[in-house]
Amino acid sequence: MSKNKCFFKLMSVVMGAFMGFLVGCGGNGGGNSVGHRHVFDCQVSEEKYLKSEQTCTEAKQYYYSCACGEKGEESYSVGVKGLHDYSAEKAEEKYVYEPATCQKQGTYYRSCVYCGRSSNSQKMLFTAGELGMHAYVNENPLGKYIKDEATYEKAAVYYKSCTCGEVGTDTFSYGKPLKVLTDTEKEAYKPVSLTMSLYDTENSVYGFTYNTAKEPLRPVIQYEKGNALTDSAQEVSATFSKWSTYDEKDATYPYYVVKAEVEFEPSETYTYRIYDKYADVGSEPVTFQTRDTASTAFTFSHLSDTQSVPSSGRNFGLVLDEIQDTSDFILHTGDVVEWSKYEYEWTEMLHTNFEYLSKMPIMGVAGNHDSTYKSSVNEFWKH
Repeated sequence: MSKNKCFFKLMSVVMGAFMGFLVGCGGNGGGNSVGHRHVFDCQVSEEKYLKSEQTCTEAKQYYYSCACGEKGEESYSVGVKGLHDYSAEKAEEKYVYEPATCQKQGTYYRSCVYCGRSSNSQKMLFTAGELGMHAYVNENPLGKYIKDEATYEKAAVYYKSCTCGEVGTDTFSYGKPLKVLTDTEKEAYKPVSLTMSLYDTENSVYGFTYNTAKEPLRPVIQYEKGNALTDSAQEVSATFSKWSTYDEKDATYPYYVVKAEVEFEPSETYTYRIYDKYADVGSEPVTFQTRDTASTAFTFSHLSDTQSVPSSGRNFGLVLDEIQDTSDFILHTGDVVEWSKYEYEWTEMLHTNFEYLSKMPIMGVAGNHDSTYKSSVNEFWKH
């Protein structure tokens, strides 16, 4: 009913009362001059009659009113339904985006305050709750998780671990009994294309990267102060990951990238080797001098575009031989090889020059031939 209609009916009520009889908003009459019977059939969409605002489930709601202004109990709708209001934060299973782990709280989608619908938007996330429990599901064959070393009859046994590194109690076997490792098979575990980098100069942390043809069994870096390795040498376990490369006919085959970080003392002479303890194969021992971390003076050699083929490894070696006694490290600004997707080119450049790259840290910046050229992936990281 329009405001005007209710106005006229209100005037009728006043006039009827004055004349000694009652007239209601709906036309109902009364029989005396002092009573008034409410009829709630007026639709006056004003703030005082507002029942509820517009939501995603219903339009705005107002109470019916009487011509005299009295508010009724029934309501009517005005307009259409509104949008969802995704401001509710309920840490419930149905809203989980990422469950809680031992390292972080759970992440949840915000939901609609009216209908409970999930926003399902990564722009509307919130974190809540406690940290989760450790999940001892990772099978990492690292030295810190070793339970039983491999023997002639049995493969090595390791403890499972959590993603945070916490050690569990369940175990798994990895590798092979040592009796099955023939001399021929051991060749595939030999380290190839070793490079040494300065990972953290302030703390004298050096990084070692190399490759193997087969999945490593127990890769370590063994090191000791002085000019020789003895039975008392320390060791650091290496990590490894599987990748693939191409041969000359573009057929793919797998290989493994192995990495380790070692914190040495500065200004010291060390001897080290990269070694697989179970396959009993490794590099020749290498002796080198760590940098003086307190010194602000250093000398480096800048190389670039060494990818010339053929004879790229030999030519690279001629340069390295000239700078080995005058450079604290090598800065290579890209295009180490011509076709970086071919592992044999990296082997030609790096493994051929083991005597230099095992003693001089090399710091690299990827060129297009080392990264995206001809579908390569993470080649600098791998080498």
